[in-house]
Amino acid sequence: MTEIEQRIAIAKFCGVIKLSDGPWTGLVPEYLADLNAMHEAEKRLSIDQCVVYNETLGKICVPITSLFRRSQADGYLFHATAAQRAEAFLKTIGVWVYKQEATRLAGLAQLRESTATGKTSPTTEEILDDLRADRGSV
Repeated sequence: MTEIEQRIAIAKFCGVIKLSDGPWTGLVPEYLADLNAMHEAEKRLSIDQCVVYNETLGKICVPITSLFRRSQADGYLFHATAAQRAEAFLKTIGVWVYKQEATRLAGLAQLRESTATGKTSPTTEEILDDLRADRGSV
């Protein structure tokens, strides 16, 4: 996901922006660079989501190959950057899109489109929009 896609997805989840209200002209918080903004977003998670978020953040901050055991990771999570927190947040709420997955889906969609009709293939952005919609976009 691009930085702006990440920022918009978090803002949508937090209710900062609602696309159903028409074009949005305000500023999207700098979730990937602002720990305070991420703290506000983290407050929106349910208790169950917080458990998943904590585990996901631990995997991002302390890789399995690290000398630290996963059980020791909690003591290091307070060092997580805003960008690391944003990634864990998006994975927790189920809207994180891996670049490889988006590329694969774009290729499959182009192949399906070219064999089924003579229409032009959808853009990568259209594929990502469809993927997010399928996952129950926030």
